[in-house]
Amino acid sequence: MYRFGRSYLTTLDWLGSWDGLEVLFCKEINLDHNFHMNQQPRYKHLDGLRGVAILFVIFFHAYSRWPDLTSFGSHLYDFLPFKYGWLGVQLFFLISGFVILMTLERTSGFLQFMRRRWLRLFPALLICSALVFLTAPLLPERPLGVPFWGDVIPGLLLVDPDTIRAATGLSIGMLEGSFWSLFVEFKFYIVFGLIYFMMGEKAAMAGIFAIFSAWALCRVGLKMRPDSVTLQHAKAVFDVVGANYYAWFAAGAMYFKQVKTGRMAWGVGAFFMSLMAAFSFGQVLEPKIAGFVVCAIFALSMWSKAVQYVLQVRPLLFVGFISYPLYLLHENALVALTVKLGRWAPSIPATMLPVVPVLFLMAIAWIVAKKLEPSLRRVICALMQWGRLPSPVNRSKVI
Repeated sequence: MYRFGRSYLTTLDWLGSWDGLEVLFCKEINLDHNFHMNQQPRYKHLDGLRGVAILFVIFFHAYSRWPDLTSFGSHLYDFLPFKYGWLGVQLFFLISGFVILMTLERTSGFLQFMRRRWLRLFPALLICSALVFLTAPLLPERPLGVPFWGDVIPGLLLVDPDTIRAATGLSIGMLEGSFWSLFVEFKFYIVFGLIYFMMGEKAAMAGIFAIFSAWALCRVGLKMRPDSVTLQHAKAVFDVVGANYYAWFAAGAMYFKQVKTGRMAWGVGAFFMSLMAAFSFGQVLEPKIAGFVVCAIFALSMWSKAVQYVLQVRPLLFVGFISYPLYLLHENALVALTVKLGRWAPSIPATMLPVVPVLFLMAIAWIVAKKLEPSLRRVICALMQWGRLPSPVNRSKVI
């Protein structure tokens, strides 16, 4: 088995190297999967936690996000688990912070880290973008309507539409509204990864906290001095890099430090860091309380064996396994299929209408996660290696 880390690739600079690393890089994808699923069973509950996160998001989109489009309207809009299901994304951010620091510690340089993250995100993103774009004309009930071909570009580049519009003048949108979190996450990879490999782990942890704190201070300052051009420009810069979400990532990274070192101080700090993020939700108390619940769920998943046991039940692990493609596919198709089903089968109770579309989309997501995504990743790895490896390497054994 290959081993990876700074002590094994000491000839690389902090940016990493490209030539000759493709086989190692593609093998790392499988080793990383084995690390999560087999060698470290205490982390297996993270897959169940992903299942909880995506279920929150699905309930939000099914019952609260589009009340004007569904037959049950706003009947369930104020049911709190549905109303604040959007916080499932923040739960994903906590999980990402945990996993990203673990990945950084097992990566030799910035470019290698970014390649690994890109290869994690891009195959499913390409497949799901194609599925959404090709099936959209069959679903005119989609809340975002039938997409323009240019709407595919932001997702494939992992660059938000505003940045592309500013750079090119193209009038494009997003294929799916849920893609916004991918743009935030990819920006975080860049910022955190650069600081980590240039200045070290402590500086990276402190840096993302400082960036979040600076954003928060700008927001408070604008309430006191709304006409301040300097504060407006500073906050705009922080908004571009997604700084308002960095405390969630930082908290997840601190939880990883707690698990790795066994020092509870990291966990306590992580909990208060996540509370800072939760209490940044405007002036209304209710979303802050909902944010606190999300913080508590993640903290308990780190501290309680009983909670970890519950998170490892097979249904949650299954939903966690398909959570990424399901997240990419579900929102517009779920609403459109719910509307269609309400017309085709008016005898079904309105509040049960989303169940069949959700199960259907889960089946599609399983095909993507189990079959299509691994196959495409192998093809991409083969293309990355082609022409760059010495002739004795057997290209049939990429992974």
